Amino acid sequence: MILDTSRALQVQALLEQQRTAEPVSHDTGASGDEQTSALLARATVLVVDDEPANVRMLTRMLSRSGCATVLSATDAVEGLRLYRERMPDLMLLDLRMPEMDGAEVLNAVRDLRAERALHPVLMLTGDDSAVARQRALLGGASDFITKPFDLSEVLLRIRNLLEIRFLYQQQREQNASLERAVAARTAELQIDIARREAVQRELEGSEARYRHLVENASDMIFETDASGRIRYVNQIAADHLGLPVDELRGLPYLLFVRPDAHAALRRFYLRQKRQRNALSYNEFPAVGPDGTERWIGLSVRMSFDRQGISSVQAIARDVTERHELERLKDEFIAVASHELRSPLTSIRAALSLLDGGLLESRPERAKETIALASRNAERLMRLVNEMLDLERLESGSEVLDRMPYELAEVMGQAAETVAAAAEAADVLLIVRPTTLTACIDPDRMLRVLVNLLSNAVKFSPRGGCVWVAAEKGPQGGVVLSVRDQGRGIPAGQLKSVFGRFRQVRASDSRDKGGTGLGLAICKSIVEQHGGEIWAESREGEGSTFRIRLPR
Repeated sequence: MILDTSRALQVQALLEQQRTAEPVSHDTGASGDEQTSALLARATVLVVDDEPANVRMLTRMLSRSGCATVLSATDAVEGLRLYRERMPDLMLLDLRMPEMDGAEVLNAVRDLRAERALHPVLMLTGDDSAVARQRALLGGASDFITKPFDLSEVLLRIRNLLEIRFLYQQQREQNASLERAVAARTAELQIDIARREAVQRELEGSEARYRHLVENASDMIFETDASGRIRYVNQIAADHLGLPVDELRGLPYLLFVRPDAHAALRRFYLRQKRQRNALSYNEFPAVGPDGTERWIGLSVRMSFDRQGISSVQAIARDVTERHELERLKDEFIAVASHELRSPLTSIRAALSLLDGGLLESRPERAKETIALASRNAERLMRLVNEMLDLERLESGSEVLDRMPYELAEVMGQAAETVAAAAEAADVLLIVRPTTLTACIDPDRMLRVLVNLLSNAVKFSPRGGCVWVAAEKGPQGGVVLSVRDQGRGIPAGQLKSVFGRFRQVRASDSRDKGGTGLGLAICKSIVEQHGGEIWAESREGEGSTFRIRLPR
């Protein structure tokens, strides 16, 4: 962003830009957690949310992170009272509350927040729409976050706002100190030239530091003129757009927007201009010079003069991952619904036949029908249990009990577990001897190996072999492997097989009896160990699944 040459305006503009930016540490030796704890140790934070569970969760998170004072309220009136009495360093405020919503609360304390950077507010909302975001920002919120919360993201945004708040306070105090010094020297008519030069150097250094913050921010920052041509762009934005900074100046921003989104984007910003909305947020598909497509979330501040828009400052963030997660969520719901419906339909049909008495004269058929319903009920139970297990693993609620453990022991236990299935399938299990150890949760790693061995047995031909082995990794650690002589996996599916409900063939779930969640559970457990899992295969030549673990 182009910084104003007036130092006071420069500080204010920078702080405004940094509201949604990632913090840049001035102490390169300190970790993010240490910075957060140091900031919270100085802070008083007020949490206002009409959901007691949210208040408890946020209060507990702040207390555990070392916050000096945590105040809380479950209604807006009590929150207003605490805010006026205690003037906290930061307020976490719910946008939607029954008696008075977050925007009304901000309006009620507007006179106390003349300097918003000194009294930041993080708005909490379950509404992820652009309208809700605009309402929060126009109401005076410094930042916003949507429910359900990612606590690490909440803590990061709290750190950002507190860092800006204390930086602003420090800068204001420094400015006040400098003004007093200059006034005293002026009144005494004894201006020290050397001192003036020192102050000038300090201010120039401060400006350089602030410019460094903008240039090295993790978000894309740029400015355009009223026609949408780029005036300024920071390096991270240039990297995302795929062109040097000098070549980007003067180009229309629409050049980097997917063509079919041009019309909608023009309409959106024309409406903002017509309504003179200074702040707005929008998301759109962007395309780089190499054709790579990414989704961008754009927070825009428009500056107006008598002729209309004088300039547009923007902070952009890559939200492609969130869009992809939303797509995967929708896909997961669709597949899960199908997987649940299939066994339920079979069970319902069996019960209908029995209830209608249609099988009373055919006891053998009735027995087969009951057995089919029982198998589908077991399949349904396995599916539900594995879905719940996977959710617990991915949410982090399952804590590993890691210890140094002999890999030969867990490999042997896994082989014993699947031995009966292997014998029934006429498949020979071979466990390679090893003396290696690794720091693992034995029960969790046993589950991984049992899943991999079960799959290997199911997809091996009669008379085939399945091997399980362990060896030292090429860069330290150990590598476990499970190899079979099955039909193999197509190259295009070597990564996707670790997704939820992923099968190499659509009929595998029905023919082989799996739920499609086993490899996803394996991947989650291995990653919790700090390792990685991958597959190697050629169609018709079998598959090898490898697990790399730290020692």
